[in-house]
Amino acid sequence: MIYNPRERPLGGFILAIVRIWDEVHHVYRQVSDKHNVTLGHLMSALLMTVPVECPGCVAYALQEAFEMKPERAREIAMDLMDMFLELIQLAQEADTGGEERTICKER
Repeated sequence: MIYNPRERPLGGFILAIVRIWDEVHHVYRQVSDKHNVTLGHLMSALLMTVPVECPGCVAYALQEAFEMKPERAREIAMDLMDMFLELIQLAQEADTGGEERTICKER
């Protein structure tokens, strides 16, 4: 089940400085502007959904972009999937009256 942030936001936002390839940012910015979607929301939704729904795509991208060995790429992809599934489960438990827990303490 995909987490739907419109049903229940995961929490706050952090202002993070990350390096994104210029061409990638340009495409996402163009699409977000065209469809009136906040760029950060668009990227966050995809960054969370793709590892859960298609960890093989993540592993393939890592292998291609970084000439990474398949085993290491799969391990990273599975770590991302596992951590996001845990995050989604915690959010769903809170929705059903479970104990509210702090999910992320980045800052």
